[in-house]
Amino acid sequence: RGGGGGVLQEQLVQFSSAPAAQRALVVMLGLANIVGVGILGAKLGDPLVVRAMARDASGAGLLDSVKALMPLLSAYAVSFFAIPFGRNALNQRRNAEIDQRNASRLRAASAAKGNSPSLQKGLEAASRRKAKRTLRDSDVTFRSDRSVTDQLARDEAADFDRRLRGDADQTTLR
Repeated sequence: RGGGGGVLQEQLVQFSSAPAAQRALVVMLGLANIVGVGILGAKLGDPLVVRAMARDASGAGLLDSVKALMPLLSAYAVSFFAIPFGRNALNQRRNAEIDQRNASRLRAASAAKGNSPSLQKGLEAASRRKAKRTLRDSDVTFRSDRSVTDQLARDEAADFDRRLRGDADQTTLR
């Protein structure tokens, strides 16, 4: 995202790009899931319901199946909120780190724009040290005005000749 002073900044990590209405529906679904598991657990704990279901043969099988699934249903209901909560905590930590890096970039950019004498001295020294290089034909490894296959064949032949002579520094590209 754009930052102050023409410095590029990292974007914060969003929890979700879904609209607010859709996120509200997800929360309601999760709450319905938790309430449903709570009600089902209460019914399975009620001796009258268990006795009534145990009288019927198909009810007894259903009762055993639902009791066996109850830990999974409970885990799903809890994880429906626990996973996003953990992800949100992780995103908050990442966003705090991003904010620190963005602030550091802004400080460095403002320091680089400043007219401190030590900075000016360093920039002048660097400009004196920078090498000015002029490219020669021997520096070119590929030319767009010639066929690639001709260049490769010529390069390989020139390399072979150079190695045969034992001359490691000379390259011939024409």
